[in-house]
Amino acid sequence: MVHPNNDEKYDDSDISGLLKQTAINLGRGDYDVARFEDRLKEDWLDDIEQLRHKTVEFLSKYMPFGLAEEFHQLIECAELASSKSAKPPNTQSEGEREVREME
Repeated sequence: MVHPNNDEKYDDSDISGLLKQTAINLGRGDYDVARFEDRLKEDWLDDIEQLRHKTVEFLSKYMPFGLAEEFHQLIECAELASSKSAKPPNTQSEGEREVREME
């Protein structure tokens, strides 16, 4: 996930990478966000999927509110991107498949 104004890219599948990207998006790329990741891990929140549907208010218990807002947006964007890249289910009926196979 890359903010339009940034060239750096971090892995958005892990909390550490997403926190780093969040700081960059907020213009604070040199800020050490490891302590916020540590705070999440202390409560056994060590997977993006665990945080995906949490509120900004919940996240702000572990990090500054502004960081929590941007972090929440990135999680939501990552979810949308992954759902769009998933293959759509096969909607052909069995009859349609048989006709196509015969052609």
